[in-house]
Amino acid sequence: MRLKFLLLLVVFVPGISSAQSYKVVTVNTEAFRNSRDGIGRLVHAGNMCHEAEAIHREQCLSRATLSVIEDIARALNDYASRNHLIVLDANSDYEHYCIVEGNVADITNEFIAYYNRSYP
Repeated sequence: MRLKFLLLLVVFVPGISSAQSYKVVTVNTEAFRNSRDGIGRLVHAGNMCHEAEAIHREQCLSRATLSVIEDIARALNDYASRNHLIVLDANSDYEHYCIVEGNVADITNEFIAYYNRSYP
């Protein structure tokens, strides 16, 4: 399950103005589903499909996690907007299609903690 499409909502933030400075950061979307340190709601939704037959597991995962993924997308968009961030997926090889000058911070753990506190 890749969550790259989440970041399309964040990278093209409506209303970005040149008057406000934005910080470019990355988030490792693969870490969201980590059973120990990931997003609890996503991990729980995914665990509901462990008993499904192998041929139906992908469909089960898609149905079980869709609303959680949509919530994560909204939360990441809100988080980025409030903190003036442009978020890139750390797993996307963004270096091949973006020129980013300076350091790019990884906010994965920070966002996961924020999400888990805000959306228990």
